Amino acid sequence: MTMQPVFKTLWLIIAALVIVGAGLGALGFALGVREFVITGTGLHFLDEMGGTPAISEETSAAAFSKVRCDLGSPDVRFVTAADGTYGYRIENSLKSEVTAAVQGDTLVITENSKFHFTGFNFLSTTAYCRVTITVPANVTLDSVDVNLASGNLKTGSLDCDRMTVSAHSGDIDLTGLTAGTLSVELTSGNLKLTDTRADNLDIDLTSGDVTGNDVTYGKLDVDSTSGNVELSGDVRDAITLDLTSGDVQLNLTRPRSYYSKQIDTISGDVTFDGDSLSDGSYDTDATGSIRVSTTSGNVDIRFGTAATVN
Repeated sequence: MTMQPVFKTLWLIIAALVIVGAGLGALGFALGVREFVITGTGLHFLDEMGGTPAISEETSAAAFSKVRCDLGSPDVRFVTAADGTYGYRIENSLKSEVTAAVQGDTLVITENSKFHFTGFNFLSTTAYCRVTITVPANVTLDSVDVNLASGNLKTGSLDCDRMTVSAHSGDIDLTGLTAGTLSVELTSGNLKLTDTRADNLDIDLTSGDVTGNDVTYGKLDVDSTSGNVELSGDVRDAITLDLTSGDVQLNLTRPRSYYSKQIDTISGDVTFDGDSLSDGSYDTDATGSIRVSTTSGNVDIRFGTAATVN
C-alpha cells in the first residue's frame, strides 16, 4: 500500500529539516560559532561569546537618574560601580535589534523588533540577548521601569525611589534591591525578593512563586490569582492579601499583638501561629494591620520569628 501524498510531503519536509540542521551544525563547528539567528535583517552567526566583537561592547553613558527598558526576550541585569561609572553593555544581540541611549535624564533601552523568524543553537543554552546596566554604587535613581516579555531580570544592590516591573514570563531576582515604592506584575515565572527593602511593595501575580528572606517593607500588598508566596522578615505598617488560589506563608519578626486582623474567606484555611481564624476582625486597636481575603488557598502567618522560608 502506498503512502498518501500528504504523508510523503511531510516526510520530505522532516528529512529536509534534518539535513539542513546537520549541515548548519557542521558549518558552525567548522567556523567556531555556536548559534545563528534569522531576523528581518538576514542570517547572523554568533561566536563563542554569543556575538561578534562588534555586537558585545561596553558603552559609557552620561549620568542618568531614570531607566526605562521595553524589551522582549533579552535578559536585564543591573550592576553597581565603585568608580562612579554610568554605562551599559549589550551582549548576545544584534545591534540593529536592541538600542540604548540617554535621552535627557533617562536611559532608554528598547528592542526594535521583537519578532525573530527562527534561530538555531549549535552548542550553547545561553540567552539570545543580555543587557547590563551600570550605575554608580552611591547613587539613588529616581525611577526604574522594566517591561519584559520573556526575559529575566536581576537588580543586585540597586537603589531607587520607585521601581516598576512588568513581565509576562521569566524569573525576576530583586535580591539586594532598595526602593521607595516597588511594584511587580507577573503573568508567570518566579519572583525572588531576598534582602529587599521598600516602603511599599505591591505584587500582582497571575501564576508563579514568590520567595524572599530578610525582607523589610512598610506596606505589603499581594494580589494573586494563582501561585505561592513565601516571605520572611519585617512588615512595619500594613499587610493586604487578596488570593484567588495558591498559598501564602509569612514569617514576621513583629509579635502577633502588633497587628490588627481582618479575615474574609470563602474556602481555605487561615492560621496565625498555628491557630485557625474564622472570618471577622481581631485586635482592632493594634498598630499595624493584616487583611486577608481568600477565594481559595491557605494562609499561614508566624509571628516573632525571622525563620528562613524554603
